[in-house]
Amino acid sequence: MPASIEMMDEIVHNNNRKKKVVVLGGDVAAGYFVKEFVEAGRGAEVCIITHEPELPYEHSTLSKDFLWKENPARLPSFLVPLSAGAADAGGVVQTAEWYEENGVEVITSTKIAKVDAVKKTLSTLSGTCIEYDRLVIATGCSAPHFPEGRDSYGKLLTGVFNFCNHADATQLYQFMEDSWNSAKVAHSNPCNAVVVGGDSVALELAASLAAWGFPVHMIVPDQHLMSDLWPKELADLYEAELRARGVTLHAGARVAKVVEGEPGHAAGVQLAYTQTE
Repeated sequence: MPASIEMMDEIVHNNNRKKKVVVLGGDVAAGYFVKEFVEAGRGAEVCIITHEPELPYEHSTLSKDFLWKENPARLPSFLVPLSAGAADAGGVVQTAEWYEENGVEVITSTKIAKVDAVKKTLSTLSGTCIEYDRLVIATGCSAPHFPEGRDSYGKLLTGVFNFCNHADATQLYQFMEDSWNSAKVAHSNPCNAVVVGGDSVALELAASLAAWGFPVHMIVPDQHLMSDLWPKELADLYEAELRARGVTLHAGARVAKVVEGEPGHAAGVQLAYTQTE
């Protein structure tokens, strides 16, 4: 829900002194928060810090439109919107020019190593100290470490991908495109795709991969999709739709081991199933 003007008065002012607000994060939460300050004429009071090189954007697009085989969405079309619709649909987004015109400072490619809540300072990995008066944490979440898919040095095996940000999605899309084209040239079937997880992002990824024509196996740790939010009856409808698109679901399963083919390259997975009464 957008911050109200009254809420911003409480956040920004203390003893009639203007406060500098630092927002950590590069997703829509950060973008919409700043948008409310700009609309109140207070853009110059805000600074956004994100570890990604891109301006704040809609991460939810990555598992859907970004992975389309035909006419996939690309930045800046899904930067945080200022109005309904993406840029390529006639909408207006928060561009670098928009931030500059409204006095909003955006610091990209910067990771925070430490927050000192007493001194109200942020320390970056590069050693820079940034002072703030109010801190808003809008970082969202990160992908699981997934040790089963890593080598002895902690590096992901070739063919294993995290999926959390633009860089991850770009890497996955390139792998999908290369794999699809290689299979086409060789007149062979495309490789199997394995999606680990049962939440909305995993569901969307499975649907996107299936739309390309990849045989998809979805490893769902719980007994049905979206078990934290959906009743089984609703999950059954979506699972039936996924199966109709060629997705094989493995409910109550986890990846016990990623099998290597060539050294450093993933070739398959071994599953372990949860025992149920």
